[in-house]
Amino acid sequence: MSNPTDLEQQVANRLAAKLSSLLKEGVALFLMAVMLVWWLALLGYDARDPGWSHLGYTASINNFMGAKGAWLADLTFSLVGYVAHGLPFVAGYPLYAYWRKQKAAEEALPLVFTLPFFLFRFVGAVVLFAALAAILALHLPNEGGLPFSAGGLLGESVGDFIAQHLDVVGASIVLLVLVVFGTSLYADVGVLRLFENIGRGLYGLGAAMTAADQWLSQKRQRSAQARRDRKAAAESEAH
Repeated sequence: MSNPTDLEQQVANRLAAKLSSLLKEGVALFLMAVMLVWWLALLGYDARDPGWSHLGYTASINNFMGAKGAWLADLTFSLVGYVAHGLPFVAGYPLYAYWRKQKAAEEALPLVFTLPFFLFRFVGAVVLFAALAAILALHLPNEGGLPFSAGGLLGESVGDFIAQHLDVVGASIVLLVLVVFGTSLYADVGVLRLFENIGRGLYGLGAAMTAADQWLSQKRQRSAQARRDRKAAAESEAH
């Protein structure tokens, strides 16, 4: 039979575990809200709003998230251009992956083990976004009213630097390799497995498109047959 000291220790351990779980879930929800606000600010971007790169051209704020959202969206687009739309999701995924690992673990992972987890993903995300932004800066014109180029200041700097030494074609090849490398680091997946997953995804997409095309074709055939049947019935009634 357990003595009172053991029971008190068990209760204390359960209470500590419950509080730790609630704290993690609260932090996760807060960060999800931050990522959502960030994404909405990017969606509501208006070049006329005051922001990081300029003072603005209208007295009213058109961004969904107000003046702070307009400033944040302008800063993000100024740095990486169109790639900014993926930043909230890329920033949020490592937090979600870490939360899953913590939930699956029997006990909380020490901080010394979590630092490499975030470090590799941070480096991978930086390489991935820098390479993508550079590709956009080299090949895509800025027709969306962004503060700088289609790849932002970061993409323009990286793209111009590599293109000076390898020209546009060579720079594009190097940047594509960096995209694969950054994605591998960020997703914690080997390059071969990454290509395997991409191929599986493309195969699934192709199969879904083929099935949708067959369904539409069958629907059109049934509709055409129904029209022919109605026409034949109308002609038979007329005779």
